[in-house]
Amino acid sequence: MVSVALVWKLPHELSPANKASRARAVREFVGEEMKMEAPAKTTLLDTSLTRKALSKQIVDSLQDAVINGVYKPGDWLVERKIAELFKVSSVPVREALQELCSRGLLTKYHHRGCMVTKLTDDEIRQLVELRAALEPKVIEWAGAKLNEQVTAELVQQLELLFKAADANSLPEFFSHDLELHRILWRLSGNKYAAATLETTIVPLFATGQMVQNYRKMPDLKHEANRHLLLIDYLRAGQTSKASEILQDTAAEFRRHLFHDRATT
Repeated sequence: MVSVALVWKLPHELSPANKASRARAVREFVGEEMKMEAPAKTTLLDTSLTRKALSKQIVDSLQDAVINGVYKPGDWLVERKIAELFKVSSVPVREALQELCSRGLLTKYHHRGCMVTKLTDDEIRQLVELRAALEPKVIEWAGAKLNEQVTAELVQQLELLFKAADANSLPEFFSHDLELHRILWRLSGNKYAAATLETTIVPLFATGQMVQNYRKMPDLKHEANRHLLLIDYLRAGQTSKASEILQDTAAEFRRHLFHDRATT
């Protein structure tokens, strides 16, 4: 059984030996105490519908499909074909496409339909700057409201992040990374800031995922450990340090995007 005390100790409370094994302790803690398992990896669009509102689930499935590379920037999403794919009427599909347009993931063209948003370099710079200015403040608000339940959710998401890093799976890593940030946005209590970050970061993540020709893959294990440090700082009440982590992350993401665009 993994020591819960080791998992929850802050970096300055750990010996050098324990620091080296802390990431493993987090993973084992989640596996043993919470019995969490990563979802099965898939490269196909999930078209199964449950009791959730049809349009909501179509939104989730299509958004995941864009982030995971099923649909690429510049691809057209035709309402009729999407309806056939999900075996539903055009109404929930139309609502889902409208929602994805409002999130900035799709762009609607009159009499033509919706296309996966293809960002220009200038648009990417603007979104990165907006994220760098807004998200640190949102994280400060979230840090002031952090509790045990949300901390447990963050640890679960960190486990998925580390598993994706171990598998060197960029699509899965982006998906779990995004969900970790969403947990913090929701915790902030500011729904307008959360909505703005959703429309800012989702297109950025999709753009980053669509770049396929890497000269140098991002160091996903390094990024996972950086997220672990982010949560450590929030738990310790060191929101300024957490903000610095986010600033570094945004800068790193920008370098990743523009490096890959320059080499494709």
